[in-house]
Amino acid sequence: MEIIFSSKTSNYSITFPVNYIIGMTGSSEKHYSDILNSSINNQDISIIRNKMIYLGNLYYAMKSEIRKKRIVLKNPDKKIIDALKIVGLSVEKLNQDISTFSTSEKKLALLALGLLKNTKVIMIEDPFRGLDYQQEKVLFRLLKKLQDKYKKSIILVSTNSEYLYQYTEYLFVMKNNKVIKEGRSYDIYKDIRFLRDNKIHVPKINEITYLAQKNKNIKIDYHRDVRDIIKDIYRHV
Repeated sequence: MEIIFSSKTSNYSITFPVNYIIGMTGSSEKHYSDILNSSINNQDISIIRNKMIYLGNLYYAMKSEIRKKRIVLKNPDKKIIDALKIVGLSVEKLNQDISTFSTSEKKLALLALGLLKNTKVIMIEDPFRGLDYQQEKVLFRLLKKLQDKYKKSIILVSTNSEYLYQYTEYLFVMKNNKVIKEGRSYDIYKDIRFLRDNKIHVPKINEITYLAQKNKNIKIDYHRDVRDIIKDIYRHV
């Protein structure tokens, strides 16, 4: 699947693997804001920002989204309720003022807004920002459900290496509107030299492995779960 980006300075295209949870990152906030601020010459994509722009209750926000995006629906109210069910919000939330929502509820409401337009690709800005560990897991399971059950390709745009390493399967590293590296997230985030050369934060769990290999000469592998690192150390020490 090819998605073409257009900005004031350049046009570029990226071919995304289908039905993956994909990460897009860069060495600074600017690099990923460039992605989000570029116009996308492919209409089969929903872009979900990290901020709720609507005031008032959720029902008003969702009706406004339908009008704003010119989404053609036979039964808008049914689509709204279906979107809420998918993300796990109760119908009662429709009449609640968005300002009273918790951070995690706002994230789910943003995702429900993105589902009103039935696209194959959903691009989300910093979906885990402001969530605790348990809330992250709940949201990740929902994204996996969208990927597995509804056959969506999910693109997470962020500079946060910690959760991009944990939650994505494929990664694009951007710099100056160009892809400078792409591949499995696991492989890219264990390339410590590349990350440091390009000023990309090394995930803490990989920093531990790297230092154990370099300073202690312990031949352990890179893992996403710290418990697996501990098991590796016991095996080799």
